[in-house]
Amino acid sequence: MLSTRLFTILASGQDSTTSRTCLDVHAIALPKIAANHLAASLHVGAYANLSGFHAIALGLARQSLESLTVVELGLRNSPDSWALLKAWENEKKTAGSLRQWLAEQAWGCYGPGLLGEPWSDFMTGLGRALQPYAHFSPALLQWNLSLVATSKGGFPSLAGLGPGLVDHDKRARLGLVSCTESCCGRLHTLWPNTPFLPSKARCSALKSSPLDGS
Repeated sequence: MLSTRLFTILASGQDSTTSRTCLDVHAIALPKIAANHLAASLHVGAYANLSGFHAIALGLARQSLESLTVVELGLRNSPDSWALLKAWENEKKTAGSLRQWLAEQAWGCYGPGLLGEPWSDFMTGLGRALQPYAHFSPALLQWNLSLVATSKGGFPSLAGLGPGLVDHDKRARLGLVSCTESCCGRLHTLWPNTPFLPSKARCSALKSSPLDGS
């Protein structure tokens, strides 16, 4: 499974990090716990999406991005990154602050994003797209509705609500988000020959199809 392989890559990076850094065991555990949460969120989110629970999958996509940030700070293995992680754990720094530090100190060195733009622009855009779904908001509520029929003009005419009622458009869009998250966390650096990177055409489709729940 993709999530299992992703966790293996990240966990192996964490092992090499801990061997080079003298930190308390608790601090070292934070990125490892986050790596486990990332893999589990991707796995459960994919199942929820395929089963028609699109709002749940979207909420987990947001958590995947947050946990990926914590993992990445651990892999940076610098005094500043560990200090940020400790501040985040003590609720003195937000997840947005962590990503801002990565944008300023790390992402500029990663090369282009999946669409050829600077990596910082790509990750900032992904975070901005998922931000409205960090909580159960009106925007997330819409993802509980499934379009089951359209009028001749292509406009929605019938929406369904119920457990496991699949909206195929939402399922496809969320599947692409999940695939992108699985691959975007510097895996082109950690594992250059990964076969899972989505094509530029598919990423372009995601960029042109906003996560508005419609």
